[in-house]
Amino acid sequence: MLKNSQRGFVKFVILAVIAVVVGATSLFFYEQKKPAQQSIVESKKIVVEERSFNQTADIVLATTTVPELSTVRGKATTEVITEQTVSIPPPKKIPPPPPPQSIVKPTIQVEPLVVIQPTLPAEPTLMVETSEQPKQTLLIGSARLVPFTVINLTAKETDINVTSLEIERKGMGSDLIFVEVGVLNHGLEKKLNANHQYVMRKPFTIKAGEMEEITLYGNITDKDTLASYEGQSPSLALIKVNIDSKTQAKILGDLPILGTAHIVNSSLTIGSMTLSNSGFDPGINKNIYINDTGIIFSAIRGLIGGSEVIDLQFFGFTQNGSASFLNISNVQICIVYKSETQCYPADVDSVGKYYSSEFGGGIKIGKGESFDVYIKGDALPSGVNRTIDFDITTSYDILGLGQSYNNYLYSQGGELDGTQPEGSFSTTEYPFYNGYAHSIVPGSFSSGR
Repeated sequence: MLKNSQRGFVKFVILAVIAVVVGATSLFFYEQKKPAQQSIVESKKIVVEERSFNQTADIVLATTTVPELSTVRGKATTEVITEQTVSIPPPKKIPPPPPPQSIVKPTIQVEPLVVIQPTLPAEPTLMVETSEQPKQTLLIGSARLVPFTVINLTAKETDINVTSLEIERKGMGSDLIFVEVGVLNHGLEKKLNANHQYVMRKPFTIKAGEMEEITLYGNITDKDTLASYEGQSPSLALIKVNIDSKTQAKILGDLPILGTAHIVNSSLTIGSMTLSNSGFDPGINKNIYINDTGIIFSAIRGLIGGSEVIDLQFFGFTQNGSASFLNISNVQICIVYKSETQCYPADVDSVGKYYSSEFGGGIKIGKGESFDVYIKGDALPSGVNRTIDFDITTSYDILGLGQSYNNYLYSQGGELDGTQPEGSFSTTEYPFYNGYAHSIVPGSFSSGR
Protein backbone atom coordinates (compact mmCIF):
# COMPACT_ATOMS: atom_id res chain seq x y z
CA MET A 1 0.00 0.00 0.00
CA LEU A 2 2.80 2.34 0.95
CA LYS A 3 4.66 1.59 -2.26
CA ASN A 4 1.64 2.25 -4.33
CA SER A 5 1.23 5.55 -2.59
CA GLN A 6 4.83 6.44 -3.16
CA ARG A 7 4.62 5.35 -6.77
CA GLY A 8 1.51 7.49 -7.24
CA PHE A 9 3.15 10.45 -5.64
CA VAL A 10 6.11 10.16 -7.99
CA LYS A 11 3.81 10.02 -11.00
CA PHE A 12 2.00 13.06 -9.73
CA VAL A 13 5.23 15.00 -9.40
CA ILE A 14 6.30 13.99 -12.91
CA LEU A 15 2.93 15.01 -14.35
CA ALA A 16 3.13 18.31 -12.50
CA VAL A 17 6.58 19.04 -13.94
CA ILE A 18 5.41 18.13 -17.43
CA ALA A 19 2.36 20.37 -17.00
CA VAL A 20 4.53 23.29 -15.89
CA VAL A 21 6.91 22.85 -18.86
CA VAL A 22 4.07 22.52 -21.37
CA GLY A 23 2.28 25.52 -19.88
CA ALA A 24 5.36 27.69 -19.96
CA THR A 25 6.07 26.69 -23.58
CA SER A 26 2.48 27.36 -24.61
CA LEU A 27 2.53 30.71 -22.85
CA PHE A 28 5.74 31.72 -24.67
CA PHE A 29 4.36 30.92 -28.11
CA TYR A 30 1.03 32.44 -27.24
CA GLU A 31 2.63 35.76 -26.29
CA GLN A 32 4.60 35.76 -29.56
CA LYS A 33 1.55 35.21 -31.77
CA LYS A 34 -1.22 37.29 -30.14
CA PRO A 35 -2.16 40.59 -31.88
CA ALA A 36 -0.86 43.86 -30.42
CA GLN A 37 -4.32 45.27 -29.97
CA GLN A 38 -5.93 42.02 -28.49
CA SER A 39 -8.10 42.67 -25.52
CA ILE A 40 -6.94 41.09 -22.24
CA VAL A 41 -9.53 38.84 -20.71
CA GLU A 42 -9.41 39.08 -16.97
CA SER A 43 -10.49 36.43 -14.50
CA LYS A 44 -11.13 33.69 -17.06
CA LYS A 45 -11.48 30.25 -15.46
CA ILE A 46 -9.71 27.05 -16.70
CA VAL A 47 -11.71 23.90 -16.54
CA VAL A 48 -9.74 20.71 -16.62
CA GLU A 49 -11.52 17.41 -17.24
CA GLU A 50 -9.79 14.53 -15.55
CA ARG A 51 -10.88 11.07 -16.82
CA SER A 52 -8.56 8.93 -14.71
CA PHE A 53 -5.82 9.66 -12.26
CA ASN A 54 -3.54 7.33 -14.21
CA GLN A 55 -4.33 8.71 -17.66
CA THR A 56 -2.48 11.66 -19.17
CA ALA A 57 -4.27 14.90 -18.35
CA ASP A 58 -4.91 17.33 -21.12
CA ILE A 59 -4.25 20.72 -19.67
CA VAL A 60 -5.22 23.72 -21.65
CA LEU A 61 -3.81 27.03 -20.66
CA ALA A 62 -5.69 29.78 -22.35
CA THR A 63 -4.85 32.72 -20.16
CA THR A 64 -1.99 34.18 -18.21
CA THR A 65 -3.02 32.41 -14.95
CA VAL A 66 -1.18 29.37 -13.41
CA PRO A 67 -3.67 26.77 -11.96
CA GLU A 68 -3.43 24.74 -8.75
CA LEU A 69 -4.64 21.14 -9.38
CA SER A 70 -6.41 18.87 -6.94
CA THR A 71 -7.06 15.19 -7.68
CA VAL A 72 -9.73 12.73 -6.86
CA ARG A 73 -8.43 9.22 -6.98
CA GLY A 74 -10.35 6.33 -8.47
CA LYS A 75 -12.97 8.17 -10.58
CA ALA A 76 -13.39 10.84 -13.21
CA THR A 77 -14.42 14.16 -11.84
CA THR A 78 -14.72 17.70 -13.06
CA GLU A 79 -13.13 20.35 -10.83
CA VAL A 80 -12.84 24.11 -11.03
CA ILE A 81 -9.19 25.09 -10.78
CA THR A 82 -8.43 28.00 -8.57
CA GLU A 83 -6.77 30.76 -10.63
CA GLN A 84 -3.96 33.13 -9.76
CA THR A 85 -4.10 36.52 -11.37
CA VAL A 86 -0.96 37.81 -13.08
CA SER A 87 -0.53 41.58 -12.73
CA ILE A 88 -0.56 43.27 -16.15
CA PRO A 89 0.11 47.02 -16.58
CA PRO A 90 -2.95 48.97 -17.64
CA PRO A 91 -3.12 50.01 -21.26
CA LYS A 92 -2.18 53.56 -22.22
CA LYS A 93 -5.10 55.89 -22.32
CA ILE A 94 -6.06 56.83 -25.82
CA PRO A 95 -7.47 60.38 -25.86
CA PRO A 96 -11.03 60.50 -27.06
CA PRO A 97 -11.53 61.86 -30.56
CA PRO A 98 -12.26 65.59 -30.66
CA PRO A 99 -15.89 66.51 -30.85
CA PRO A 100 -17.03 67.00 -34.39
CA GLN A 101 -16.77 70.62 -35.40
CA SER A 102 -19.87 72.34 -36.57
CA ILE A 103 -19.92 72.43 -40.31
CA VAL A 104 -20.64 75.89 -41.71
CA LYS A 105 -22.70 75.52 -44.75
CA PRO A 106 -21.76 77.96 -47.52
CA THR A 107 -24.26 80.71 -48.10
CA ILE A 108 -25.54 80.72 -51.62
CA GLN A 109 -26.56 84.17 -52.76
CA VAL A 110 -29.27 84.12 -55.30
CA GLU A 111 -29.18 87.04 -57.72
CA PRO A 112 -32.52 88.74 -58.12
CA LEU A 113 -34.26 88.09 -61.33
CA VAL A 114 -33.62 90.95 -63.73
CA VAL A 115 -36.20 91.57 -66.34
CA ILE A 116 -34.58 93.12 -69.40
CA GLN A 117 -36.91 95.47 -71.13
CA PRO A 118 -36.63 95.81 -74.88
CA THR A 119 -34.51 98.81 -75.88
CA LEU A 120 -36.60 101.53 -77.40
CA PRO A 121 -35.12 103.52 -80.27
CA ALA A 122 -33.59 106.82 -79.12
CA GLU A 123 -35.69 109.85 -79.98
CA PRO A 124 -34.20 113.29 -80.70
CA THR A 125 -35.21 115.62 -77.87
CA LEU A 126 -34.56 119.18 -76.76
CA MET A 127 -34.67 119.46 -72.96
CA VAL A 128 -35.74 122.91 -71.71
CA GLU A 129 -34.98 123.35 -67.99
CA THR A 130 -34.68 126.17 -65.49
CA SER A 131 -31.22 127.02 -64.20
CA GLU A 132 -29.94 128.98 -61.20
CA GLN A 133 -31.65 132.34 -61.39
CA PRO A 134 -29.95 135.71 -60.74
CA LYS A 135 -30.32 137.43 -57.38
CA GLN A 136 -32.85 140.20 -57.10
CA THR A 137 -31.45 143.67 -57.70
CA LEU A 138 -32.53 147.25 -58.38
CA LEU A 139 -33.47 148.44 -61.85
CA ILE A 140 -31.54 151.72 -62.27
CA GLY A 141 -32.01 154.14 -65.12
CA SER A 142 -29.92 153.37 -68.26
CA ALA A 143 -28.68 150.03 -66.86
CA ARG A 144 -27.85 147.51 -69.57
CA LEU A 145 -27.75 143.71 -69.80
CA VAL A 146 -29.71 143.23 -66.56
CA PRO A 147 -30.17 139.43 -66.28
CA PHE A 148 -33.71 138.25 -65.49
CA THR A 149 -34.02 134.56 -66.45
CA VAL A 150 -31.53 131.73 -67.05
CA ILE A 151 -32.49 128.58 -69.00
CA ASN A 152 -30.61 125.38 -69.90
CA LEU A 153 -31.17 123.88 -73.36
CA THR A 154 -29.85 120.32 -73.89
CA ALA A 155 -29.86 118.41 -77.18
CA LYS A 156 -30.38 114.63 -76.95
CA GLU A 157 -29.35 112.12 -79.64
CA THR A 158 -28.83 114.66 -82.43
CA ASP A 159 -27.89 118.26 -83.20
CA ILE A 160 -30.90 120.52 -82.79
CA ASN A 161 -31.38 123.82 -84.61
CA VAL A 162 -33.27 126.40 -82.56
CA THR A 163 -35.00 128.78 -84.96
CA SER A 164 -36.52 131.22 -82.47
CA LEU A 165 -37.23 131.99 -78.83
CA GLU A 166 -40.33 133.78 -77.60
CA ILE A 167 -40.03 136.03 -74.53
CA GLU A 168 -42.80 137.73 -72.58
CA ARG A 169 -42.79 140.44 -69.94
CA LYS A 170 -44.66 139.34 -66.81
CA GLY A 171 -45.19 140.53 -63.24
CA MET A 172 -46.18 143.90 -61.83
CA GLY A 173 -44.45 146.28 -64.20
CA SER A 174 -44.83 148.25 -67.41
CA ASP A 175 -43.33 147.43 -70.78
CA LEU A 176 -41.96 150.98 -70.83
CA ILE A 177 -39.48 150.08 -68.13
CA PHE A 178 -37.53 148.34 -70.90
CA VAL A 179 -35.82 150.01 -73.82
CA GLU A 180 -35.21 146.55 -75.29
CA VAL A 181 -35.08 142.94 -74.21
CA GLY A 182 -32.87 140.23 -75.66
CA VAL A 183 -31.06 136.90 -75.32
CA LEU A 184 -27.42 137.15 -74.31
CA ASN A 185 -25.07 136.27 -77.21
CA HIS A 186 -28.03 135.55 -79.52
CA GLY A 187 -29.56 138.08 -81.89
CA LEU A 188 -30.22 141.76 -81.34
CA GLU A 189 -32.24 143.47 -78.64
CA LYS A 190 -35.77 144.51 -79.54
CA LYS A 191 -38.63 146.45 -78.03
CA LEU A 192 -41.58 144.56 -76.61
CA ASN A 193 -44.57 144.39 -78.93
CA ALA A 194 -48.23 145.05 -78.13
CA ASN A 195 -48.51 141.55 -76.61
CA HIS A 196 -45.66 142.29 -74.17
CA GLN A 197 -43.49 139.90 -76.17
CA TYR A 198 -40.24 139.74 -78.11
CA VAL A 199 -39.31 137.00 -80.59
CA MET A 200 -35.60 136.33 -81.07
CA ARG A 201 -35.34 135.00 -84.63
CA LYS A 202 -31.60 134.42 -85.02
CA PRO A 203 -31.13 130.61 -85.36
CA PHE A 204 -28.46 128.75 -83.44
CA THR A 205 -27.47 125.09 -83.09
CA ILE A 206 -27.00 122.96 -79.99
CA LYS A 207 -24.74 119.96 -80.56
CA ALA A 208 -25.89 116.45 -79.62
CA GLY A 209 -25.22 115.71 -75.97
CA GLU A 210 -24.34 119.32 -75.16
CA MET A 211 -26.09 121.87 -72.98
CA GLU A 212 -26.24 125.61 -73.63
CA GLU A 213 -27.17 128.16 -71.00
CA ILE A 214 -29.13 131.14 -72.30
CA THR A 215 -29.92 134.34 -70.41
CA LEU A 216 -32.87 136.66 -70.96
CA TYR A 217 -31.95 140.25 -70.16
CA GLY A 218 -33.40 143.74 -70.28
CA ASN A 219 -32.02 147.18 -71.06
CA ILE A 220 -33.61 149.77 -68.77
CA THR A 221 -34.96 153.16 -69.84
CA ASP A 222 -33.44 156.45 -68.70
CA LYS A 223 -33.73 157.74 -65.16
CA ASP A 224 -36.38 160.38 -65.86
CA THR A 225 -38.76 157.97 -67.61
CA LEU A 226 -38.17 155.31 -64.98
CA ALA A 227 -39.51 157.61 -62.25
CA SER A 228 -43.07 156.93 -63.45
CA TYR A 229 -42.71 153.25 -62.53
CA GLU A 230 -41.02 153.53 -59.16
CA GLY A 231 -41.30 150.34 -57.07
CA GLN A 232 -42.66 148.14 -59.86
CA SER A 233 -41.13 144.66 -60.27
CA PRO A 234 -41.30 143.24 -63.81
CA SER A 235 -39.92 139.87 -64.87
CA LEU A 236 -39.17 138.07 -68.15
CA ALA A 237 -40.32 134.58 -69.08
CA LEU A 238 -39.37 132.16 -71.84
CA ILE A 239 -42.75 131.03 -73.15
CA LYS A 240 -41.86 129.08 -76.29
CA VAL A 241 -38.93 127.44 -78.09
CA ASN A 242 -39.16 126.74 -81.82
CA ILE A 243 -36.89 124.26 -83.57
CA ASP A 244 -36.22 123.29 -87.17
CA SER A 245 -38.98 120.95 -88.37
CA LYS A 246 -36.42 118.92 -90.33
CA THR A 247 -34.90 117.77 -87.05
CA GLN A 248 -38.11 115.90 -86.17
CA ALA A 249 -37.30 116.29 -82.48
CA LYS A 250 -39.66 116.80 -79.58
CA ILE A 251 -39.38 119.46 -76.89
CA LEU A 252 -39.59 118.49 -73.21
CA GLY A 253 -39.75 121.04 -70.44
CA ASP A 254 -41.94 123.05 -68.14
CA LEU A 255 -42.69 126.22 -70.06
CA PRO A 256 -43.02 129.05 -69.33
CA ILE A 257 -39.81 129.45 -67.32
CA LEU A 258 -39.97 132.58 -65.19
CA GLY A 259 -36.91 134.19 -63.66
CA THR A 260 -36.28 136.94 -61.09
CA ALA A 261 -38.48 140.01 -60.61
CA HIS A 262 -36.26 143.08 -60.07
CA ILE A 263 -37.42 146.29 -58.37
CA VAL A 264 -37.44 149.71 -60.07
CA ASN A 265 -35.40 152.46 -58.36
CA SER A 266 -35.20 155.82 -60.13
CA SER A 267 -33.34 157.69 -57.40
CA LEU A 268 -29.92 156.22 -58.16
CA THR A 269 -27.60 157.35 -60.94
CA ILE A 270 -25.15 155.00 -62.59
CA GLY A 271 -22.07 155.90 -64.61
CA SER A 272 -22.00 156.99 -68.23
CA MET A 273 -19.71 156.65 -71.24
CA THR A 274 -19.91 159.17 -74.11
CA LEU A 275 -18.09 158.56 -77.40
CA SER A 276 -16.56 161.07 -79.84
CA ASN A 277 -13.86 161.29 -82.50
CA SER A 278 -10.31 160.24 -81.69
CA GLY A 279 -6.99 161.65 -82.78
CA PHE A 280 -5.89 158.08 -83.66
CA ASP A 281 -8.57 157.81 -86.37
CA PRO A 282 -7.27 158.19 -89.99
CA GLY A 283 -9.87 160.92 -90.57
CA ILE A 284 -9.99 160.25 -94.33
CA ASN A 285 -10.44 157.46 -96.88
CA LYS A 286 -6.93 156.40 -97.75
CA ASN A 287 -5.05 153.80 -99.79
CA ILE A 288 -3.58 150.84 -97.94
CA TYR A 289 -0.73 149.06 -99.68
CA ILE A 290 -0.47 145.30 -99.64
CA ASN A 291 1.86 143.94 -96.97
CA ASP A 292 1.49 147.12 -94.91
CA THR A 293 1.42 146.23 -91.21
CA GLY A 294 -0.04 147.78 -88.06
CA ILE A 295 -2.50 149.94 -89.98
CA ILE A 296 -5.07 151.75 -87.82
CA PHE A 297 -8.37 151.35 -89.62
CA SER A 298 -10.73 153.15 -87.22
CA ALA A 299 -10.65 154.80 -83.77
CA ILE A 300 -12.93 156.57 -81.24
CA ARG A 301 -12.56 158.36 -77.88
CA GLY A 302 -14.59 157.65 -74.74
CA LEU A 303 -15.33 159.95 -71.78
CA ILE A 304 -16.47 158.52 -68.41
CA GLY A 305 -19.07 160.45 -66.37
CA GLY A 306 -18.62 161.50 -62.77
CA SER A 307 -20.98 159.02 -61.08
CA GLU A 308 -18.77 155.94 -60.81
CA VAL A 309 -15.62 154.22 -62.02
CA ILE A 310 -16.19 152.13 -65.13
CA ASP A 311 -14.57 148.77 -65.83
CA LEU A 312 -14.18 148.64 -69.63
CA GLN A 313 -14.72 144.99 -70.62
CA PHE A 314 -15.62 144.60 -74.30
CA PHE A 315 -15.32 146.32 -77.65
CA GLY A 316 -16.53 145.24 -81.11
CA PHE A 317 -16.14 146.53 -84.68
CA THR A 318 -17.97 145.39 -87.82
CA GLN A 319 -16.03 145.26 -91.11
CA ASN A 320 -18.51 146.44 -93.76
CA GLY A 321 -16.05 146.73 -96.67
CA SER A 322 -15.64 144.26 -99.57
CA ALA A 323 -12.55 142.63 -98.03
CA SER A 324 -12.95 139.33 -96.16
CA PHE A 325 -11.20 138.02 -93.07
CA LEU A 326 -8.81 136.24 -95.47
CA ASN A 327 -7.54 139.60 -96.78
CA ILE A 328 -6.40 141.01 -93.45
CA SER A 329 -4.42 139.48 -90.61
CA ASN A 330 -3.08 140.14 -87.11
CA VAL A 331 -6.15 142.19 -86.24
CA GLN A 332 -6.02 143.74 -82.74
CA ILE A 333 -8.14 146.10 -80.65
CA CYS A 334 -6.07 148.48 -78.54
CA ILE A 335 -6.92 150.66 -75.52
CA VAL A 336 -4.92 153.83 -74.85
CA TYR A 337 -5.34 155.08 -71.28
CA LYS A 338 -3.01 157.44 -69.40
CA SER A 339 -0.40 157.20 -72.17
CA GLU A 340 -0.30 153.41 -71.90
CA THR A 341 -1.43 151.15 -74.74
CA GLN A 342 -2.76 147.62 -74.27
CA CYS A 343 -3.60 145.55 -77.36
CA TYR A 344 -5.76 142.40 -77.47
CA PRO A 345 -6.19 139.91 -80.35
CA ALA A 346 -9.55 140.38 -82.07
CA ASP A 347 -11.76 137.33 -82.52
CA VAL A 348 -13.74 137.17 -85.75
CA ASP A 349 -17.19 135.61 -85.96
CA SER A 350 -18.24 132.75 -88.27
CA VAL A 351 -19.34 135.21 -90.96
CA GLY A 352 -15.92 136.85 -90.97
CA LYS A 353 -17.19 140.39 -90.39
CA TYR A 354 -17.49 141.05 -86.66
CA TYR A 355 -14.22 141.57 -84.76
CA SER A 356 -14.29 141.83 -80.97
CA SER A 357 -12.09 141.61 -77.89
CA GLU A 358 -12.72 140.98 -74.22
CA PHE A 359 -10.24 142.84 -72.06
CA GLY A 360 -9.29 140.11 -69.62
CA GLY A 361 -10.16 141.28 -66.10
CA GLY A 362 -11.27 144.64 -67.51
CA ILE A 363 -9.62 148.04 -67.70
CA LYS A 364 -10.79 150.43 -64.99
CA ILE A 365 -11.32 154.01 -66.17
CA GLY A 366 -11.66 156.64 -63.45
CA LYS A 367 -14.48 159.17 -63.05
CA GLY A 368 -14.22 162.03 -65.54
CA GLU A 369 -11.32 160.42 -67.42
CA SER A 370 -11.01 159.56 -71.12
CA PHE A 371 -9.57 156.74 -73.19
CA ASP A 372 -9.05 155.88 -76.87
CA VAL A 373 -9.88 152.65 -78.66
CA TYR A 374 -8.68 151.69 -82.14
CA ILE A 375 -8.57 148.61 -84.38
CA LYS A 376 -5.47 147.80 -86.43
CA GLY A 377 -4.12 145.02 -88.66
CA ASP A 378 -2.07 143.97 -91.72
CA ALA A 379 -3.18 144.09 -95.37
CA LEU A 380 -2.58 140.91 -97.40
CA PRO A 381 -1.91 140.70 -101.16
CA SER A 382 -5.13 138.69 -101.58
CA GLY A 383 -7.14 141.81 -100.69
CA VAL A 384 -5.90 143.99 -103.51
CA ASN A 385 -8.58 146.27 -104.99
CA ARG A 386 -10.91 145.59 -102.04
CA THR A 387 -12.02 147.92 -99.27
CA ILE A 388 -11.70 147.80 -95.48
CA ASP A 389 -14.38 149.71 -93.56
CA PHE A 390 -14.59 149.22 -89.77
CA ASP A 391 -17.76 150.66 -88.20
CA ILE A 392 -19.32 150.44 -84.75
CA THR A 393 -22.75 149.01 -85.47
CA THR A 394 -24.50 149.79 -82.17
CA SER A 395 -23.74 151.53 -78.90
CA TYR A 396 -23.94 148.06 -77.34
CA ASP A 397 -20.62 147.12 -78.98
CA ILE A 398 -18.86 149.02 -76.17
CA LEU A 399 -19.51 147.44 -72.78
CA GLY A 400 -18.55 148.81 -69.38
CA LEU A 401 -19.43 147.70 -65.83
CA GLY A 402 -20.15 150.31 -63.18
CA GLN A 403 -18.18 149.65 -60.02
CA SER A 404 -20.61 151.26 -57.57
CA TYR A 405 -23.89 149.46 -58.44
CA ASN A 406 -22.53 146.56 -60.50
CA ASN A 407 -24.65 147.44 -63.53
CA TYR A 408 -23.55 147.27 -67.14
CA LEU A 409 -23.85 150.40 -69.26
CA TYR A 410 -23.56 151.19 -72.93
CA SER A 411 -22.07 154.20 -74.64
CA GLN A 412 -23.74 157.33 -75.96
CA GLY A 413 -22.75 159.52 -78.91
CA GLY A 414 -23.98 161.76 -81.69
CA GLU A 415 -26.73 164.31 -81.87
CA LEU A 416 -28.55 163.40 -85.09
CA ASP A 417 -30.72 160.42 -86.00
CA GLY A 418 -30.20 158.14 -88.96
CA THR A 419 -27.10 157.28 -90.95
CA GLN A 420 -24.41 159.94 -90.66
CA PRO A 421 -21.38 160.75 -92.86
CA GLU A 422 -18.11 158.87 -92.41
CA GLY A 423 -16.31 159.80 -89.25
CA SER A 424 -19.59 160.71 -87.48
CA PHE A 425 -21.83 159.28 -84.72
CA SER A 426 -25.59 158.79 -84.75
CA THR A 427 -28.11 158.81 -81.94
CA THR A 428 -29.59 155.70 -83.53
CA GLU A 429 -27.94 152.47 -84.56
CA TYR A 430 -26.64 150.74 -87.70
CA PRO A 431 -24.08 152.20 -87.69
CA PHE A 432 -23.60 153.98 -84.41
CA TYR A 433 -20.22 155.16 -85.69
CA ASN A 434 -19.64 155.32 -89.45
CA GLY A 435 -15.93 154.72 -89.99
CA TYR A 436 -13.86 155.60 -93.07
CA ALA A 437 -13.49 153.08 -95.91
CA HIS A 438 -9.93 152.35 -97.13
CA SER A 439 -8.79 150.77 -100.40
CA ILE A 440 -6.18 148.02 -100.64
CA VAL A 441 -3.83 148.80 -103.56
CA PRO A 442 -0.96 146.82 -105.11
CA GLY A 443 1.68 149.39 -104.21
CA SER A 444 4.28 151.16 -106.32
CA PHE A 445 7.41 149.79 -107.96
CA SER A 446 10.66 151.71 -107.95
CA SER A 447 13.60 150.88 -110.25
CA GLY A 448 16.04 152.46 -107.86
CA ARG A 449 17.16 155.18 -110.33
